[in-house]
Parts: sequence; C-alpha cells; structure tokens
Amino acid sequence: MLLRMISFLQSSIDFENLAEIVIQNKQGPLLFAIFEGRALSQKSRKKAIIATFRVCFRMHELSMGIKIWHEYGVVLQAGSAIESVIQSVVDSFNGSPILLEPKIFLLIELFHWLRYEHIDTILSSIEERFGEIEEDGSNSFLLCNLNPIKTACHMLMFLDIIQ
Repeated sequence: MLLRMISFLQSSIDFENLAEIVIQNKQGPLLFAIFEGRALSQKSRKKAIIATFRVCFRMHELSMGIKIWHEYGVVLQAGSAIESVIQSVVDSFNGSPILLEPKIFLLIELFHWLRYEHIDTILSSIEERFGEIEEDGSNSFLLCNLNPIKTACHMLMFLDIIQ
C-alpha cells in the first residue's frame, strides 16, 4: 500500500525527508524495498537513491551509505550524481571524526572524480585534526575511532594515493 502511494506521489515527494524519517525510525529495509520496487520511475528511483545516500552521510548512518554504494554504485556514479556523492563524503569527512574507515574507503573509491578543492578540504581537515587535539579528544581522528592503528593505516593509504 505504501509503495502504491509513493508511485502516485513520486513527482512531489521530497526523498531526503522520506529517507531521514525512515532512517530515524530504523526502517532501512523499507528504503531498499522502495528502490527495488516498480513503484518509482527510473528518474525518481535515481533521485531517491542519491537523496538517501546523502542523508546517510549527514546522519552518520555510514553502514547504510556503504550498502547503497555497493548496490547502486552505477547510479551514484552517473552524470551529475557523482558531484553530490563526493560532496556528501567530503562534508562528512570534514564534519565529524567518527567512523573514519568507511569515509576513507569511499574517498579512495571516488578518487578519480575528486577535484583540487575536495582534496584541499580533506587535507585541511586532516591537518587541523592532527595539529591540535582538544583536551577531551573530541576532535581527533584517531581517538574517536575504535581501532586507531587501522584508521591511521587507512589514512596513510589515502594520503599515498593523493601524493
């Protein structure tokens, strides 16, 4: 019934708001049912996938964002969508030091599409977070991740690619 309603209203649905509500209510599989169902046109399906990916990174639901990347990478890499994807990942990397490994994974995957501005933002964030660490460690890449050694290795691997 919900999918039928979405199919009738797809031209006026704000997919970012829909994704935000579904993610807040821990109903991620519903989003994948919407993506896979026949309720949406190809254009609306693409908009829904891109919007959901962006919301996942804004809300720090990176496991769902990575799953969307693996299952719908072709959609996310097509045309103008890639810029939105890159900006979401770069903003997430710059905004919060938590869950660094999936962010670095996607930065490596997106490396061929990164522009100078993106890399400059990322490097500035790294410099800031390693330059001065807050007393409580709330701003540190290494202290805010579960496995700091693995996180540092991933960071070095990314920096080596940039070089």
